[in-house]
Amino acid sequence: MLNKFWGAQQPQQRPQEGNNESCYPPSVGSSQSPGSSRPGTPSPSSSGNFGVQRPTDRASSVSRVSPAEAAGIITAIKDKSLEELRDLLCHQDGYHNLLLSLEPVKTQNKVRDDLRNETLQLARENLEKEPRIMELRNQCRIIRTTELAAAQEKLHELERRKEELLKFYSPASLLHRLQGGAALLALNLGTGGVVDRTVFPNLGNSDYIKPFLRRPDDAMRKTEEESENLDKQLLEGEIDLAAFVQKYKKLRQSYHKRALTHLAAKTSITG
Repeated sequence: MLNKFWGAQQPQQRPQEGNNESCYPPSVGSSQSPGSSRPGTPSPSSSGNFGVQRPTDRASSVSRVSPAEAAGIITAIKDKSLEELRDLLCHQDGYHNLLLSLEPVKTQNKVRDDLRNETLQLARENLEKEPRIMELRNQCRIIRTTELAAAQEKLHELERRKEELLKFYSPASLLHRLQGGAALLALNLGTGGVVDRTVFPNLGNSDYIKPFLRRPDDAMRKTEEESENLDKQLLEGEIDLAAFVQKYKKLRQSYHKRALTHLAAKTSITG
């Protein structure tokens, strides 16, 4: 590298120093020409604690030096004498100090120190959060063993009730209860309720039901007669149309309700 930066200067021949013993490593000495007294590029072993590089790695790293970095390196060594440059190559500490004084190296070291400090800070924060993490973990364990178990039990109970309601209101169940409660409907005790067989233990006995089937028949005939009388009143002008529609609608609803009740009672007996 130093040869690259000093190549622009005029070479100086010092024949009297040609026989002196070189202080450079073998790789450095071999890179110099026999008659040259210029210091050569330092070998990888002279780079101190900055890692050993192969020649190909060294060449690729030099080729990636930006013009600004090269200018900074030239500025750092341009005012040094030849003896000072030899000392830099022969003494590892001096070379190391020069390397640390370069701006690119300072920048890299600063980035490294910042990253190291941030990593240490994150590690300290994580260690400080460990008691809170353990506390939350214990709370989750308590919730899982107590509140979660109670909630699951309640959920199972609600699911069981849902299944019972679905079975209770299924079409087959509704038809069965309608047929079973037909006698109660025939007795005019209600048309939409559920028959309690503990209250009416003889409800399934056809001999018990048949005497009461006449009552819906009588009610149906009575409703039919009222409808016919209402027709006559409308034709004779004794009632206006609005009142006729309202009363006639109620009579027909009552008639069909009793007809369905009577049909359900007969179905429960014959079935």
